[in-house]
Parts: sequence; C-alpha cells; structure tokens
Amino acid sequence: IGAVAKQALAQEGMLVGAHILQIADIKEENFNPLGIEDKTVAELAAKEEKYREKFDYVTARAVARLNTLSEYCMPFVKKGGTFVSMKGPGAEEELLEGKKAIEILGGDNLSIIKENLPMDNTRFFITAKKTKNTPEKYPRASAKINKSPL
Repeated sequence: IGAVAKQALAQEGMLVGAHILQIADIKEENFNPLGIEDKTVAELAAKEEKYREKFDYVTARAVARLNTLSEYCMPFVKKGGTFVSMKGPGAEEELLEGKKAIEILGGDNLSIIKENLPMDNTRFFITAKKTKNTPEKYPRASAKINKSPL
C-alpha cells in the first residue's frame, strides 16, 4: 500500500516503518520494485520526535484489527492529517470496534470507502482525520497493545 500511495500522491519522501516490513516479511532491498528513489526505510518508534506527528498520510494494510493497528499508526499522523487502513469484508465491524481507539489517539471523522479491485476483490479503506495530538503515553509496548487493545 505504501508504494501505491507513493505513486498516487507523488510525495517528495516516504517513510516505511521497519516493524511493518517485518510483519510482511519484506526485505529492505526488495521493497523498491517501482524504482522509487527517495524512499526511507527506518527502524523507528512513534515516540521519536523526528517522526511523531509529522506525516500528512499514514497508511496500513490489514495486518491487525483496527483498534490495534491504529495505536501503531496514529502517533505518526500530524494534526489535520489522515490515517488510512485497508480492510477486507469485516471493515464495518472493525470500524465500530476501533472507533474508541481512534478517538483516544486523536482521530475523528471516521469513514469507509469501498473499492472494487481487479479479479472481483472488494476492499474497504477506513479513514480517520487527526484532530488532536496523540497522548504521549501512546503507543504502548507491543505486548501491551496486543494483550489489551484500546
């Protein structure tokens, strides 16, 4: 999804979190099939000042439930920016389940966009606008996020 967003938005630079690369079992040297020259792959934590609340758009595919995934992603979105999560058929249920987490993390104005992709693949994109800064205590440690999602 990051490479697609990069092409679509024609951004000057893009950051891909190493944690997401590990989940997807993607090697850094294989990340760049489109020849994107200005990508930055960094090991990062959302608590690092140089990355926290700096990005207009943060995207993620369906690697976790929305209430878990949002805690990893929302701290990177700057106020006025947008978090976009690609989801499958259970998107409406996940939106209801994840609404509280998004609000705790500074998001609002949630919506679902349905897209019919090639080969009869329907995907949903849940979007949340960042209206407040994420409290400093987030994200919590991964074990805590997974054990007790917001």
